[in-house]
Amino acid sequence: MRYNTDVGERSFEIEIHVDDTGGLWATLDRTPYQIDLQCVDGQRLYSLMVGNHSYELFVDEVDGRYLVSVQGQLYEAAVRDARSSTAKTRATPLVPGTGELPVKAPMPGMVVAVHVAEGDEVVQGTRLVILGAMKMENEIVALRGGTVTKVQVKPGQRVGYGDLLLVIS
Repeated sequence: MRYNTDVGERSFEIEIHVDDTGGLWATLDRTPYQIDLQCVDGQRLYSLMVGNHSYELFVDEVDGRYLVSVQGQLYEAAVRDARSSTAKTRATPLVPGTGELPVKAPMPGMVVAVHVAEGDEVVQGTRLVILGAMKMENEIVALRGGTVTKVQVKPGQRVGYGDLLLVIS
Protein backbone atom coordinates (compact mmCIF):
# COMPACT_ATOMS: atom_id res chain seq x y z
CA MET A 1 0.00 0.00 0.00
CA ARG A 2 1.35 3.44 -0.92
CA TYR A 3 0.68 6.64 1.06
CA ASN A 4 1.46 10.32 0.71
CA THR A 5 2.21 11.87 4.10
CA ASP A 6 2.75 15.48 5.17
CA VAL A 7 4.57 16.16 8.44
CA GLY A 8 4.97 19.87 9.09
CA GLU A 9 6.34 21.40 5.90
CA ARG A 10 7.76 18.10 4.59
CA SER A 11 6.02 15.60 2.32
CA PHE A 12 6.91 11.92 2.10
CA GLU A 13 5.91 8.96 -0.04
CA ILE A 14 5.65 5.80 2.06
CA GLU A 15 5.04 2.30 0.78
CA ILE A 16 4.33 -0.60 3.16
CA HIS A 17 4.76 -4.18 1.96
CA VAL A 18 5.43 -7.71 3.20
CA ASP A 19 8.31 -9.65 1.64
CA ASP A 20 8.34 -13.34 0.69
CA THR A 21 9.48 -14.37 4.19
CA GLY A 22 6.72 -12.41 5.95
CA GLY A 23 8.99 -9.50 6.90
CA LEU A 24 7.40 -6.05 7.03
CA TRP A 25 9.07 -3.27 5.03
CA ALA A 26 8.48 0.46 4.78
CA THR A 27 9.96 2.34 1.86
CA LEU A 28 10.33 6.04 2.68
CA ASP A 29 11.13 8.22 -0.33
CA ARG A 30 12.63 5.21 -2.15
CA THR A 31 14.75 4.03 0.81
CA PRO A 32 13.62 0.63 2.19
CA TYR A 33 13.61 -0.08 5.94
CA GLN A 34 12.76 -3.37 7.62
CA ILE A 35 10.28 -2.62 10.39
CA ASP A 36 8.19 -4.23 13.09
CA LEU A 37 5.16 -2.32 14.34
CA GLN A 38 3.06 -3.60 17.23
CA CYS A 39 0.19 -1.98 19.11
CA VAL A 40 1.12 -2.40 22.77
CA ASP A 41 -2.06 -1.33 24.57
CA GLY A 42 -4.71 -2.08 21.93
CA GLN A 43 -5.39 1.63 21.50
CA ARG A 44 -2.69 4.24 20.84
CA LEU A 45 0.66 3.04 22.23
CA TYR A 46 2.89 1.41 19.60
CA SER A 47 6.31 -0.18 19.57
CA LEU A 48 8.21 0.47 16.32
CA MET A 49 11.46 -1.25 15.39
CA VAL A 50 13.34 0.20 12.42
CA GLY A 51 16.37 -1.94 11.79
CA ASN A 52 18.05 -2.17 15.21
CA HIS A 53 16.41 0.99 16.62
CA SER A 54 13.37 0.89 18.89
CA TYR A 55 10.82 3.69 19.21
CA GLU A 56 7.78 4.13 21.42
CA LEU A 57 4.95 5.96 19.64
CA PHE A 58 1.72 7.44 20.96
CA VAL A 59 -0.77 8.00 18.15
CA ASP A 60 -4.07 9.88 18.24
CA GLU A 61 -6.33 10.57 15.28
CA VAL A 62 -7.98 13.99 15.34
CA ASP A 63 -10.16 15.22 12.47
CA GLY A 64 -8.49 12.93 9.93
CA ARG A 65 -4.96 13.88 11.00
CA TYR A 66 -2.60 11.94 13.22
CA LEU A 67 -0.85 13.34 16.28
CA VAL A 68 2.26 11.27 16.90
CA SER A 69 4.55 11.57 19.92
CA VAL A 70 8.02 10.07 19.44
CA GLN A 71 10.74 10.48 22.07
CA GLY A 72 9.03 13.52 23.57
CA GLN A 73 8.53 15.26 20.22
CA LEU A 74 5.00 15.84 18.93
CA TYR A 75 4.27 15.69 15.19
CA GLU A 76 1.11 16.20 13.18
CA ALA A 77 0.73 14.12 10.03
CA ALA A 78 -1.79 14.15 7.20
CA VAL A 79 -1.89 10.73 5.51
CA ARG A 80 -3.57 9.92 2.19
CA ASP A 81 -3.76 6.81 0.08
CA ALA A 82 -1.55 7.65 -2.91
CA ARG A 83 -4.27 6.36 -5.27
CA SER A 84 -7.00 8.55 -3.83
CA SER A 85 -8.01 11.79 -5.49
CA THR A 86 -8.16 13.58 -2.15
CA ALA A 87 -6.77 17.08 -2.47
CA LYS A 88 -3.40 17.56 -0.83
CA THR A 89 -3.59 19.45 2.45
CA ARG A 90 -0.58 20.85 4.25
CA ALA A 91 -0.06 19.89 7.88
CA THR A 92 0.06 22.87 10.22
CA PRO A 93 2.55 23.32 13.06
CA LEU A 94 1.31 22.13 16.45
CA VAL A 95 3.36 24.59 18.43
CA PRO A 96 2.11 28.16 18.71
CA GLY A 97 4.83 30.79 18.31
CA THR A 98 3.54 32.92 21.18
CA GLY A 99 1.30 32.63 24.22
CA GLU A 100 1.06 29.82 26.73
CA LEU A 101 2.31 26.41 25.66
CA PRO A 102 1.12 23.66 28.00
CA VAL A 103 3.55 20.72 28.05
CA LYS A 104 1.57 17.54 28.64
CA ALA A 105 2.58 13.97 29.32
CA PRO A 106 2.71 12.07 26.00
CA MET A 107 2.27 8.81 27.95
CA PRO A 108 1.45 7.58 31.42
CA GLY A 109 4.47 7.07 33.64
CA MET A 110 6.60 8.23 36.54
CA VAL A 111 8.39 11.58 36.64
CA VAL A 112 12.07 10.67 37.00
CA ALA A 113 13.50 14.19 36.88
CA VAL A 114 12.44 17.80 36.38
CA HIS A 115 15.22 19.86 34.80
CA VAL A 116 13.59 23.31 34.95
CA ALA A 117 11.98 25.56 37.55
CA GLU A 118 9.45 28.35 37.34
CA GLY A 119 11.10 31.46 35.90
CA ASP A 120 13.72 29.55 33.89
CA GLU A 121 14.29 30.71 30.30
CA VAL A 122 14.34 27.81 27.80
CA VAL A 123 15.09 27.47 24.10
CA GLN A 124 13.74 24.92 21.66
CA GLY A 125 15.23 21.53 22.54
CA THR A 126 15.89 22.30 26.23
CA ARG A 127 15.45 19.20 28.38
CA LEU A 128 12.39 19.75 30.61
CA VAL A 129 11.26 16.49 32.20
CA ILE A 130 12.28 12.84 32.13
CA LEU A 131 9.35 10.39 32.25
CA GLY A 132 9.85 6.71 33.00
CA ALA A 133 7.46 4.36 31.22
CA MET A 134 7.70 0.69 30.30
CA LYS A 135 11.27 0.43 31.66
CA MET A 136 12.40 3.27 29.40
CA GLU A 137 13.22 6.88 30.17
CA ASN A 138 11.65 9.42 27.81
CA GLU A 139 13.05 12.92 27.53
CA ILE A 140 10.46 15.68 27.15
CA VAL A 141 12.02 18.75 25.50
CA ALA A 142 10.84 22.30 24.81
CA LEU A 143 9.16 22.59 21.43
CA ARG A 144 9.87 26.34 21.42
CA GLY A 145 11.63 28.93 23.53
CA GLY A 146 10.09 30.96 26.35
CA THR A 147 9.84 31.23 30.11
CA VAL A 148 8.68 28.38 32.34
CA THR A 149 5.69 29.91 34.14
CA LYS A 150 4.37 26.83 35.92
CA VAL A 151 5.85 23.48 36.98
CA GLN A 152 3.08 21.05 37.90
CA VAL A 153 5.10 17.89 38.67
CA LYS A 154 7.96 16.67 40.82
CA PRO A 155 10.23 13.59 40.72
CA GLY A 156 8.49 10.42 41.87
CA GLN A 157 5.04 11.63 40.83
CA ARG A 158 2.86 9.41 38.62
CA VAL A 159 1.23 11.08 35.63
CA GLY A 160 -1.35 9.95 33.10
CA TYR A 161 -1.53 10.52 29.37
CA GLY A 162 -2.25 14.20 28.74
CA ASP A 163 -1.58 15.38 32.32
CA LEU A 164 -0.08 18.86 32.54
CA LEU A 165 3.65 18.78 33.32
CA LEU A 166 4.49 22.47 32.96
CA VAL A 167 3.70 25.65 31.04
CA ILE A 168 6.01 27.74 28.84
CA SER A 169 5.01 31.32 27.99
